Amino acid sequence: METQAHSVAGSVARTGRDCRPEPDAIELGRQLRTGEVSPGRALDNARSAAYELNSELNCITRFVDVDERSFADADRNVPVWGVPFLLKDAFATLRGAPTSNGTGFYDSDVAKEDSVLVTRLKAAGLQIFGKTNCPPFNSLATTENGAFGSTPNPLDKTRSAGGSSGGSAAAVAAGIVPAAHGSDGAGSIRIPAAYCGLVGLKPSRGRITLQPVLGETVNGGMSEGVLTRTVRDSAAFLDILAGPAPGDSCIAPPPHGTFLDAIDAPLGPVGVAVVEDAFAGAASDADCLSILRGAAAHCERLGHRCDRTFLEFDPMAYRADYRRIWPVSVGRSIRAVEVRQGASLQQRLDPFNRHLYALASQTEAIDLVLAVEAMQRTARRFFGWMESRNIDVVMSLTTPGGVPELGHFDAQRHGAPEVYERFLDQTSYTTLANVTGAPAVSLPLGRTPDGLPVGIQLLGRYGDEAVLLALAAQLEAAHARSPVMPVTNPTAKTETDPSQSTKRNPVR
Repeated sequence: METQAHSVAGSVARTGRDCRPEPDAIELGRQLRTGEVSPGRALDNARSAAYELNSELNCITRFVDVDERSFADADRNVPVWGVPFLLKDAFATLRGAPTSNGTGFYDSDVAKEDSVLVTRLKAAGLQIFGKTNCPPFNSLATTENGAFGSTPNPLDKTRSAGGSSGGSAAAVAAGIVPAAHGSDGAGSIRIPAAYCGLVGLKPSRGRITLQPVLGETVNGGMSEGVLTRTVRDSAAFLDILAGPAPGDSCIAPPPHGTFLDAIDAPLGPVGVAVVEDAFAGAASDADCLSILRGAAAHCERLGHRCDRTFLEFDPMAYRADYRRIWPVSVGRSIRAVEVRQGASLQQRLDPFNRHLYALASQTEAIDLVLAVEAMQRTARRFFGWMESRNIDVVMSLTTPGGVPELGHFDAQRHGAPEVYERFLDQTSYTTLANVTGAPAVSLPLGRTPDGLPVGIQLLGRYGDEAVLLALAAQLEAAHARSPVMPVTNPTAKTETDPSQSTKRNPVR
């Protein structure tokens, strides 16, 4: 039976495949600024929806009081002023609350200060009233953990909401809030967005500071951002959050104007490379590929140049290098807890993270450096390839298959080595943006035959979120007018990739 509750503006929050939560954050912000809805009413509605739906979604790990002093001083001219908001329970710190990272290991580690990102959200008048669920140590593309429970997909509660920002995605998809914070080290904003039918933007490396908690996490691959319902919301939140802080090791080029203005600015023909083959060797589902081809056809009808091509690097070599890097990135978080607590976590870890920690411990420093250098060469070749072919955006799937069932990443059931391969499959399209530092966005531009969303990823040039968001807004509007139609029998690719040989089967 479908569950209902009042959402942020008095419309209906719900679960089920036909849910259409409204309004987006900018529309709710307009209602708040004009007095059609009061900030208190909006917050009460969001809390009511959260209390009613959280028992089945496990999307919120803890509720917190809104910082009334910061809200009173906030800028009322910000387009999303007064909007209720949820913070991912990872990385970004909220003064007075622990940051759980999907485990019980941090319960006593209460933050003494807000991170820079949280400070900027509060200054913009976002009413932060809770923190959202994620997998242990943010290491998987699903949100299932023993500390807070599994977060199902609101569109089908037998399926995953994705990860690691799955709690935020579920809360937005269910209509609890119109937008929520996420972080992305391997696709952790874009994959939940794809699973839940949302817009998920990973900004350029250095666009949003990670201070004061994080440095070059995942070898510079981690970015913070927001999951939203609309492209314009993603642009508005990027305007709020963008900017460096003193001591940042990487700073993205400053934008020319606001990102919100950029989505309405005239956009000339964009060079789009349409890549069907997964970047890290996974096989892709035929139904999902038909949606990608339909999205490319939409792009061509908008007047853009679309070339079907492939990336000029060996996907299996890329996968092998990335396989060394991810366990060390996760292991770093585990070791930091051990150092703080003065005790080993080895026997208290879940099977998957125990496996990653063992892999990290076995990785020699010189091998890690070689893998990182290989990834850096890949980034240079990739941007050189874009430049030489006059490519502005690479269009692909966000994930190689449909939305997996809960338990697909259960290491107890399937074995940790197999689950690691499944993780590498599900991130086959997303990690390239993390490795290169390029901005990338997932758009909901179709559905599989079973009615679940398909995410289409647009990956742009480094520092050029403006063009990326403008094209995304065009595709979003075109899809609203005339939904993307699957193309099952495409014309032959302009090029074929001889390196695509051994591929793992997609999720169905």
